[in-house]
Amino acid sequence: MKLVVDNEKHEWDSSKQKHLFSKGKVTYVDGFYRILHSDSGNEIESIIIITSPNTSVSKVHDSMPVIIEKEKIDRFIPDIEPTREYIKGGMPALKQ
Repeated sequence: MKLVVDNEKHEWDSSKQKHLFSKGKVTYVDGFYRILHSDSGNEIESIIIITSPNTSVSKVHDSMPVIIEKEKIDRFIPDIEPTREYIKGGMPALKQ
């Protein structure tokens, strides 16, 4: 799978102070996850794809997740190429 659903994102600045970012609604983040099955149960691993921060995040952190607008989700599920093109356009602003 290549999409992670989130509604808040925490980042820590260089002073180790925690900052909360949000779009104020469900946010779709480009990434991967997998479910590992074992005798002791299931475990979920995930990786979020990051890019250079926009102005709403850059004062706090040097990267941010690739945020996908809901109407563009279908392009991102099967392939990595849309991500390469999408991040060239910049990310939407987040509220802090």
